[in-house]
Amino acid sequence: MSARNVVVWCAVMGFAAVLLGGCGEGETTLASKIGSWCTVQFRRGDALGAGGGTPVPPTTHAMNGAAVCVSGTLTRVTHDWILVTSTDNAVVRDYHIPTEAILLVEFQKRVEPSRPPQAPASAK
Repeated sequence: MSARNVVVWCAVMGFAAVLLGGCGEGETTLASKIGSWCTVQFRRGDALGAGGGTPVPPTTHAMNGAAVCVSGTLTRVTHDWILVTSTDNAVVRDYHIPTEAILLVEFQKRVEPSRPPQAPASAK
């Protein structure tokens, strides 16, 4: 394994440890998001066969025609895995995802567009 790969691997694992384990006592970062819609991006390479020499954006949804993420409601979080529940065409799917297979978990929040200030009404 090259030095660059070791550095990248350590950075990814460190990020995953903070993301999944939190920085201190109490609730983890992910546990506070239970009930929220999320997209879980899988690690590239080893288990998925998605490794290669070309860079892949971390938030891409497909690689070589294969899905590299799942979306749904974050239902449960443990130290070793997370549960994401998705409903599609009246079919409920539970995805039990081992934490070591996770590259990142994306949460989106809608933000109301800001309105330009209105000019004051002219006095008559």
